[in-house]
Amino acid sequence: MSKLLAGLMVLLLSACASTPGGLRDDPSALRSFEIKAGYQTVLKRLVDQHESCTGGPLIPLGSYVFDVRNYPDLRVASIASGSSGFGTQIYLVIDLSEPSPGTTIVKVWSKIATDRIAKEKQRVAEGDLSCN
Repeated sequence: MSKLLAGLMVLLLSACASTPGGLRDDPSALRSFEIKAGYQTVLKRLVDQHESCTGGPLIPLGSYVFDVRNYPDLRVASIASGSSGFGTQIYLVIDLSEPSPGTTIVKVWSKIATDRIAKEKQRVAEGDLSCN
């Protein structure tokens, strides 16, 4: 009986797992802004600040997801952050694109504190790497 219950819980939690694409599909979660710097500079700032300011996993049975995809030939990159344990929950997606040299369009998707998270990522993208 307990194995059946545990199996059902895992199945239920897995069914609730989100993906970066799923978060991108929610227009209310999107904020965007423009930065006067190349996308690789902006990507480096976001990754460096994350590495400096993020602690370990919050849950002992899970792990933190921080997936960075960089496509230099296309001048685009993507970051997905979340947690993994009984399924994967993505709670932040950032897409970077450089439509012209020295200008980066940043798109931030977050369903939790959407405006606050977008402002924090804009601050970091502009070069303020402090852990606030």
